[in-house]
Amino acid sequence: MLLNALPFEYYVKDRIPMSVPLDHNLVLDKLNQKEVVEYLRVMLAHYPSIHKAVSTGKMELFDVPIVSYCYNPGCEADTDLQEKLNKIGFTNVKLY
Repeated sequence: MLLNALPFEYYVKDRIPMSVPLDHNLVLDKLNQKEVVEYLRVMLAHYPSIHKAVSTGKMELFDVPIVSYCYNPGCEADTDLQEKLNKIGFTNVKLY
């Protein structure tokens, strides 16, 4: 799952194809853990093979491979998102 960590207006302007928006500012600040988990569960629909693995019990949601990114190497939004997702319990979050 590829997550754009920037605020939504930047996602609309420019994004990596097939990525999903998840503003790092919302995670754990305005959205609680349950809301973030449910959002990511719903967004799995964009990744059919991962969605199937999770829905059939072959993979746990918290083990889904996630890559977070922002607009350049100096941007810290992706790192912030990675740290917050790790705090929630996601175990396979990497930076682009």
